[in-house]
Amino acid sequence: MNTSIFKSDYIEIFLSSNKDILFAQWLNKSLLHEDFKKSVEMVAKLLADNGRTAMLVDAQGFKYVASTEVLAWHDTQIVPKYIKAGLKKIAFIQPASFFTELSTKKIFEQEKASNEMKQAFFKTEKEAIDWLTT
Repeated sequence: MNTSIFKSDYIEIFLSSNKDILFAQWLNKSLLHEDFKKSVEMVAKLLADNGRTAMLVDAQGFKYVASTEVLAWHDTQIVPKYIKAGLKKIAFIQPASFFTELSTKKIFEQEKASNEMKQAFFKTEKEAIDWLTT
């Protein structure tokens, strides 16, 4: 059972009944750069506040293609917050859109994220949770 701890027009964040997992679900709305930034800043804050070591991101409703500038911002401003919060693994349920899927993968392709956290992409929630809990 998941408990909702934050909801905006773009993302809902839950604490999983598995005490190690924070669950973030994108809500099928198109995002502007600022919407994306505010959303991932909230994710970073909630990770720090709740001490989760794993995160499951349901990106099936993710409707955003990150610019080069936003990718760089994410790498320098958000990834260090995830690492400081103790995040070790991120699993993504892939979005349906090919371009959005590429953007999602690109966000965590940055060197710092790759070196400090494990990330993987899955088609189903079960596969993602299995990977996060092993």
